[in-house]
Amino acid sequence: MGIMMGIFLILHGLMHLLYAGQSWRLFELRPGMLWPNNAWLFSPLLGDGPTRYLATISLALAALSFWASGLGLFFGQAWWHPAAVGAVLFSAVIFLIFNTFANSVEELKKEVRYIVKGLKMSIMGFLWCVLVLADFFK
Repeated sequence: MGIMMGIFLILHGLMHLLYAGQSWRLFELRPGMLWPNNAWLFSPLLGDGPTRYLATISLALAALSFWASGLGLFFGQAWWHPAAVGAVLFSAVIFLIFNTFANSVEELKKEVRYIVKGLKMSIMGFLWCVLVLADFFK
């Protein structure tokens, strides 16, 4: 079970690198996707270029956090639990503050679908953390 969780954490870190590549404009995850342009918190203050740079750095740090927690699990380190919870929370904050929110009805429908998917994944991640931490404190 620990090996699967470690693999999951490391692969989840790789997913964050995909979004870092998207924000740095190395490639597009979806045609026409301009994320994180027009991010509600940073774009009005910094502009889109610095916002993309900040998102890229943040996502790379989140990826490193997920990798560290996965490797900590592989090597039997007790700190992997709080590292994984911290990575999950940091990731949630990243996608909240770099959210672009919708500018049209079609975009709103897409955003709602992504938010629902994100909520489902967050709930599953939260339940996983609760179960793992419950096992940790036995």
